[in-house]
Formats: sequence, C-alpha cells, structure tokens
Amino acid sequence: MVEISPSDHVQGVAAQGQRLAKEAIFRELQAPYAELEHLIRAGTRAPDPGGQDHARKPRDPGPDRRHVPVAASLDAGPKYARTRRGVLYAAWWLVAGLLLTVLNPIAIAQEQVRPARKLDVWYVPTTPEVVDRMMTVAKVRTGDVVFDLGCGDGLVIAAAKKYGTRGMGVDLDPRRIREARANALRAGVEDLVRFKVGDLFATDIREASVVMLYLLPRLNRRLKPKLFAELRPGARVVSHDFDMGSDWPPDEYIKLGNAGIYLWIMPPYEERDAFRRGESGRR
Repeated sequence: MVEISPSDHVQGVAAQGQRLAKEAIFRELQAPYAELEHLIRAGTRAPDPGGQDHARKPRDPGPDRRHVPVAASLDAGPKYARTRRGVLYAAWWLVAGLLLTVLNPIAIAQEQVRPARKLDVWYVPTTPEVVDRMMTVAKVRTGDVVFDLGCGDGLVIAAAKKYGTRGMGVDLDPRRIREARANALRAGVEDLVRFKVGDLFATDIREASVVMLYLLPRLNRRLKPKLFAELRPGARVVSHDFDMGSDWPPDEYIKLGNAGIYLWIMPPYEERDAFRRGESGRR
C-alpha cells in the first residue's frame, strides 16, 4: 500500500540488462548484413569496357578519377557502382528500421515499468487485520466510494469484496498497479474497483466518501489542503499509523497491536478555516 524508492543497485542492474539486450540484437543483425554486403560486392561486377574481366584486372581510373568525392562518383561513375551503393544504402536503412521495430517496444515496456518520478516512501503492505479494522473504524458501507491513495497492491479490493463498494486505487509505481489489477481479478471485483498509475497529489478525489492512507506524516500534512479542498462534509479519512499533525487532531484513534489507526470526519465547509488555522478546539 506504500510506495518504495528503487535502489541505485536495482537501477544499475536494469540498465545493464537493457544494454546487453541491445548488444545481442546488434550481433544478430550484423551477420546477415555482412553476408548481404559480401553477396552484393561479389555478384554485381560488370564487364570491363575494354573486353577484359573487371574483377581479374582492375582498370586504373586515371589521375583525373582518383580521390573523387562520393557524390561526384555517383554521378560520373559506372552505372553498376550507383546500383551497388543504392542497394547497400537500402539494406542499411532496412536494418535500421528493424532495430527501431525491435527496440521501440523495449522502450515502451520500460516506460510502463518505471515510475514517472522518484517514489516518496517505502512500500510496506498493510496486514489484513489492520485493513479490516480501518474499514470498521471508517464505517465503510454499501454505496461508499473508497479511494486508496498510494494503493500498493490494492487495499480497496478488500472493501469492494466485503461491502460491494466502488473504489479507486492510485499509485506512482506501475508494478504495484499491475499487482493490484491482478488481485482484483482474482477476487472477482474488477468491475467495482479501478487502478491507475498516477500522482496522488494530482488525483481528483471529489468523488470519494472514504479515503484510505498509509503514507508518512510529512505526506499526510502535505495532502491535508487537498482533502479540505475536495472532500465533501462527512467524508471519512482513515490513516494507518500516521496522523495529520497537531493542528488537525483525529476524531478517533484505535490501537491495534503495534499499529495505530486514525480517523477524521470532514467538517462542514464553513468550519474548515478554523481547522486550517488549528483553532478547531478539538483535543
């Protein structure tokens, strides 16, 4: 449910694997290209204008033809030379096209695997017991729309399976989203929950009646203005282990073994300025 920053070691291994894959592709394509060039050079000899075999006795082009630029030789040279160069150039572009065809899906797949930016926090899954208690504390019920911000492998799946609620999971890491979608499919709730790769701070949460979090205190505090701006009065925010700071005390706190569960109920709009200033009077 929480994201994890990829280590430099993992990134290095991934980069090395990509480099080795490209080198292997180049090796596979170099042999047929060299063979094609050999056949073209061996099979496109034209008879010498003087009646002698051009391959056995090359004719000296003379001083006026030595060191002629390629463009000029293409215009003034024998017709077979232009043909040979044209075939070689065509073969080269064919190989380049094949390389782009092979490597482009690799780049696309890599883009789908790597997060768009550095992840904020470690990925640590929430235990089923804590998930169930979070839903109980938030009083999740049929008709709720549950958003899981930093969803990892899909906390909202449990709510959808138990209560039939609709849900949305958002995570910056594409790997977590693939896991969440696979878990939803196995649980048979793929029609109730959606998962998307995205930044939780840029996600529209106005539809949510319940927001579930397992982030860090600094991220909770950074998220607070968004919660106040977009959530309706009465919406519930439930956080595993971390609060929102002293200026927004929770409405309820539950201790479950080593875990803590915090619940906030969004106040009416007219009272929210006091909460932002830390003047709510709650203790």
